[in-house]
Amino acid sequence: MIHIRKQETFEPSDAPGRTRVQALIEYPTQAKPLWYEFDSRYAEYLTPRMDGFLVGLLLWGMKLGEDMRVEGEVSEKLYYSLTRYYMRIVRSTLPSLRAIRIEPYGLVSGEGPGEPGGPGEPGGSGERGGVGEPGRVGAGFSAGIDSFCCILDHLKPSDAPGYGLTHSPPSRWNSSPPAASTPASRRR
Repeated sequence: MIHIRKQETFEPSDAPGRTRVQALIEYPTQAKPLWYEFDSRYAEYLTPRMDGFLVGLLLWGMKLGEDMRVEGEVSEKLYYSLTRYYMRIVRSTLPSLRAIRIEPYGLVSGEGPGEPGGPGEPGGSGERGGVGEPGRVGAGFSAGIDSFCCILDHLKPSDAPGYGLTHSPPSRWNSSPPAASTPASRRR
């Protein structure tokens, strides 16, 4: 298992005016730091989430076939996309890679720009409200195979609870059937 330790942020003594975000990466045979460094004027935009380290190491973990434990929080949206779609797509292109488990210490939603409830986005709290309110997840249902798949995949996703279905609009399948058409009714 690859273990990504909690990140630390500091100004390196050998690079004044720079900010470094670093996490220790532990693998059974070694432990090394992975870091990102940039101009300190951008430090205010840092997040405590471990998204960058997870994304930066995911293909390596898939190549080794090693699950990843992340000591910190990961964006629920990123986690959902990586585990539901990204690894499948990458494996279809690079079959030598293996799907792995990602075990973050926690998932956070609605904290980043572009996420529901994030800065500048509607529904600031990120809480799940009623129909038409932020945080609700709905799907149409036609009784076709794709609709059944969508319902089964998202009815109670334990991996990313914020992506579970909360509503499904009525359809011909779950409403009253239309009145039968008879020759007499067509003549009127």
